[in-house]
Amino acid sequence: MNSSQIEEEARRLQIEIYRSAELLHPNYSGDPLELCEPRLLAKVLGAHYYEQSGLSEQPFPYQGRRMQTAGLIERQSNRIVIEPNFGMEVSRFTGAHECGHWTLHRQLNRMHRDLPLDGSPLNYARPPMEREADYFAAAFLMPRKLVIEQFKMRFGTERLTFNNTVAHLLCPEQPDKLLHAGEKSLEKEKALASCRITRRAHYLSLSQAFRVSITAMAIRIRELNLIQWP
Repeated sequence: MNSSQIEEEARRLQIEIYRSAELLHPNYSGDPLELCEPRLLAKVLGAHYYEQSGLSEQPFPYQGRRMQTAGLIERQSNRIVIEPNFGMEVSRFTGAHECGHWTLHRQLNRMHRDLPLDGSPLNYARPPMEREADYFAAAFLMPRKLVIEQFKMRFGTERLTFNNTVAHLLCPEQPDKLLHAGEKSLEKEKALASCRITRRAHYLSLSQAFRVSITAMAIRIRELNLIQWP
């Protein structure tokens, strides 16, 4: 599947969650960010979602290495299991990744294990199915419309021109270094993802608001083309 198809599938499931919000989330306050939860997604998919400490003690082979288990899906027992002890950002991204496998990859009929994931690039190639599940997780946890809305709330625009003023605001200690960071470095995107103060107000950073890692949010900012490059 291409990225547009994956994002459309994530969006379809988000709409299902929104329509049943009060049933799925009895304490729902009306903030749509509260609904970007893998546990709620699993309910919509008809899967049982568990957190199980100690799952990481069951290593599995992956590309010639022994990796800790952070999540697994098992269709025969209709369950998705997540190790909670890697921290919130890893638990949420890994959980959304497993839900991505559940909805995109019905050919995974046996137990499938995954390593800890927080949306950061890994230093080795990953199979297409894993990259697809990663993209699904990002699209679900950081929905296009909500990210753009939250970005505009903080920075006053849907596409930010990265100039000297912006660089000084985000990095007053080394603005020139940030201003001249290359497009492949993600430094500008990370600065925006972690920024908590703008001239408008104090906010949670985008990564905090969406409860994802700074790198995951930086990659999403790039995917959504929210920086205007010269």
